[in-house]
Amino acid sequence: MAMRFAVLAMVVVTAMGLTAKHVASPEVEAAKKAAQQEIDMFSKDTSHYSHGDFHSHKRMFTLKEHETRVVKNEKGEPQCMTTCNGDPSDMVHPFYRYSTAMKYNKTQRESRLIDSFTVAKDTHFFNAADTKICLKDKYVMFLGDSTLGENLNDIEFLLAGGPKHVNPEKFMATVTTQTKSTLSWETDKGQMTDRYETHNRKHSIKLKTQNINLKFYFTGATELDHNCDGISALLDPALQKRIDQYTETEGRQPDAIVMNSGPHDACRAWIKKDNYTTFFENVDKVGEQVIKKWTDKGIKVIFRGSYRFSGETAVYDPKFGDNRIPADVDQASKEMIEKNGGTYVDAAKVLSTTHDSSGCCSTIRASTIAMPHLGSVALFKNKKASIFLSQLVSFKILDGICPKEV
Repeated sequence: MAMRFAVLAMVVVTAMGLTAKHVASPEVEAAKKAAQQEIDMFSKDTSHYSHGDFHSHKRMFTLKEHETRVVKNEKGEPQCMTTCNGDPSDMVHPFYRYSTAMKYNKTQRESRLIDSFTVAKDTHFFNAADTKICLKDKYVMFLGDSTLGENLNDIEFLLAGGPKHVNPEKFMATVTTQTKSTLSWETDKGQMTDRYETHNRKHSIKLKTQNINLKFYFTGATELDHNCDGISALLDPALQKRIDQYTETEGRQPDAIVMNSGPHDACRAWIKKDNYTTFFENVDKVGEQVIKKWTDKGIKVIFRGSYRFSGETAVYDPKFGDNRIPADVDQASKEMIEKNGGTYVDAAKVLSTTHDSSGCCSTIRASTIAMPHLGSVALFKNKKASIFLSQLVSFKILDGICPKEV
């Protein structure tokens, strides 16, 4: 019954969004256009990159001491061979794979099913129940780009009940395409709502019975209808004011702020040809002038690193659409956030320590169909996409929000 209500709620609201009663304002239309531009420009083929044939990066792995193998049990659900840290049973299609390499492989153009995969031993799997426990009584602000928006969608999906209660494909398609409306789901803890003000660049999720409030504000540029400013956008006084106003509407400060940069620093490097100079000149200023103010107030600040793959060689003068982000960008982000009292989530480490027989996850081509998107946006771009990597990173974010609480 919960799943039926949830799916119907999404269909009804989406349909309402197309009626004359919900004609989008010029601001919303401009943001929608910018969000679509963001999705389109981050979707280039990577066959010319240094990794060559993705098959050469397949790993004939044996289980190592620092790894956990997740296998498919008799019900087709994920189960750890040894004791799991948490419960992986609410992952979305964890044994399904579809990547750019498969798309362009002449002998294999179809998706693939696998029987197991390995992850780092310290992976903490969150199911729907644990996610609610983690976020109970918490107000969390997400500041970043569409890849961080995907992480929030992963978390929201678990709050809605996970795959046992809500159709993941319909859910992800709906939250990715909203303009100005309110979605709702009936969960085992009551009604959860997601109010979209400016496409998916500004929205607010609430599960009132659990006092859970999650907000997202796009910070890849100084304006919601722009792109490619990168981390320097956070130093813009007007943007800081808008973020403060959006934050303060709850009448309390956030318990945690989750943020990221990287992809929009990359596209700035494409366009401005500045070799990431703008990023390196401003990253420490963001720490000193923005993040330190938050951590001094007792707000937990979490910086999620970029999606980088160990089989790729990044360049500082990328061509348009080149999403290989230099390791130095992440290293500078890590040093900045930790120096100012925050926590760094090493997304690149999550990717480099995840392996399976499909060839994932050393290269872009072997891992995703819509780089740098690994989650809901990738699924929106291609209905065959697999989104398990986004979930693994989202688990790390949840761990940062509520360490040792679940």
